[in-house]
Amino acid sequence: MAPRESRAAVEGRLRHLRRVAQCVTEQPIAVVHRPAPRLPYFSFLPRSALAPLDRGGARVWLRFEQEFRPAQNDAGPDAVDVQLLGDRYQLLGTEEQEVLAYHWHPLGVSPFTDPHLRLSGSLAPLDLGGGAAPARLGKMHLPTGGHVGLVTLADIVRLLIAEFAVEPRRPDWARIVAEADA
Repeated sequence: MAPRESRAAVEGRLRHLRRVAQCVTEQPIAVVHRPAPRLPYFSFLPRSALAPLDRGGARVWLRFEQEFRPAQNDAGPDAVDVQLLGDRYQLLGTEEQEVLAYHWHPLGVSPFTDPHLRLSGSLAPLDLGGGAAPARLGKMHLPTGGHVGLVTLADIVRLLIAEFAVEPRRPDWARIVAEADA
């Protein structure tokens, strides 16, 4: 795998992520390199920063990271893609408390390596009745559909605008998100 093709694949993925993120924030995105064996990742800058999002005069925050490595694809010996190897999307409220987080860390040592959703740890346990212990939703890893259920940055942008009333920064955000899904 030639370094030039690897760089081109990473730059292409970076342009894609920037375009999608710019639907809701001006926060810059870059590649963060780490010493081997740790993987590089895409993130808001400065490293793993919270991106401010406008929500009708209130502010909420988004953090995201996508671990990756360049990898050859089936199109030929010089064809390179970016292979995602984990991600984290975290939405925080006005006081920077976690509201929800989507995680996928297949290379981790946790028993929860499939994609999953984490809800705010500040949620009160939910009484399901029957005298059983209340369900602690804030401590659960809620599956999002195995490897097929990977959540993308486009999914998060759509969720932020449609369900959390984050103000889009672009009038064509729906088209950009739809193109990113294709």
